[in-house]
This record gives sequence, structure tokens and C-alpha cells, in this order.
Amino acid sequence: CHSLNLVGNQEIGPDLNFPMNPTEYFSEPLLRQYIRNPQSLRRMKNDKMFAFTEQYLSDKELEDLIAFLKLMKRHKLKI
Repeated sequence: CHSLNLVGNQEIGPDLNFPMNPTEYFSEPLLRQYIRNPQSLRRMKNDKMFAFTEQYLSDKELEDLIAFLKLMKRHKLKI
């Protein structure tokens, strides 16, 4: 659904590292909340991102995802 450094399918969601990484504009608790339930932070009529409940993404996987985003922030695309 997303691209990373402009690589991948960006037809649905925004790039997750360019121009900014979500860890730069969300605090960790808010990022966790947003991933778990996007509509809890901002209501968007045509939002296609579904809630990643524990049924779809375990707490460990969520922690790993956030760690990956933090890592990728250090490898941001430079244009």
C-alpha cells in the first residue's frame, strides 16, 4: 500500500520515508495508536488504511515495524 524512499506501490498510501518518516511527525504512542486504529486520530472520508488490531499485527510485530521505521529514517532518500 505504501512506498519507501519512492520504491514500491504508492497508489494507495503515502511514502513512509520521503519527504518525512512517520516517526518524525508522530510521537511513538500516537504512531502506535494510528497504526492500530487510523480513524482514532484523524477522520478521513476515503481513508483506505484499516485498523491493524492484534488479530492482524501482534504487539511484537508492531514494535518491530516501529523499529524498522526508525531505522529507515536514518536511510532517507536524498534528492
